[in-house]
Amino acid sequence: MHEALRLLILARSNPAGVRSFLQAHPGVLESPVDMGNTPLHLAAGMGHHETVRLLLDCGARIEGENVLGRTPLHTACECGHARVVEVLLARGARTGAADRQERRPLHLAAASGGPEVVTMLLTLGAPVDPTDHLDFTPLFHALVVTPPHMAAQARAWSEKQRAGTNLPPVEPMDYGREDELRTRIVRLLLDAGAEIDHVGACGQTPLHRAAEVAHLCPGPYALLLERGADPGRLDSNGEPAANRLNRDLDVKR
Repeated sequence: MHEALRLLILARSNPAGVRSFLQAHPGVLESPVDMGNTPLHLAAGMGHHETVRLLLDCGARIEGENVLGRTPLHTACECGHARVVEVLLARGARTGAADRQERRPLHLAAASGGPEVVTMLLTLGAPVDPTDHLDFTPLFHALVVTPPHMAAQARAWSEKQRAGTNLPPVEPMDYGREDELRTRIVRLLLDAGAEIDHVGACGQTPLHRAAEVAHLCPGPYALLLERGADPGRLDSNGEPAANRLNRDLDVKR
């Protein structure tokens, strides 16, 4: 077993023995396991906030990057672990850290981390409109919804992976709940001053992206229109957002 994984197990089962383990295995705090993730990345991704606190107390680098250029804060935000995010922010993690695709923690929180994490970042002053390598702001990322066929594939893959293990089952995609969460995140970003008609790659605005997924999650599209998004804005193909409505209605949930 990799020493970094042994460290995480020890941190959960016998925290008092962690410092002795680190003395016997120098360098393990920064030892990459998979994709360049350090023990701190792994603990952040699993939501173990007490382990995160302990590793930081032992000297783990809070701004360490994996091969994607992501810090533990990126990881915690993507996974929606609010208590881990709280610990990292209290210890000085940078909300403006950019990964290899210029995505900040707020991009990842808006995409999958949930309203609580988005609120934390915005409350602590994270800029609401940073752009990634495609010139997309967090508002665009809040409008990424997994289509039914991909959700089914992910669930099937997860079922195979958990065979013979104690991993929890993956629930079917609940698009009603997804619609509620996405609408809440979009509202939070707009209330914080997000540019509603920002133009990203291919001339898209958030309304274009919301239209593409409106058959699954109609709330964000309706909210953007209510807040004044321009339905007549054309993308680089000369297409207004309304043209993307109902495009995927033949895909069953």
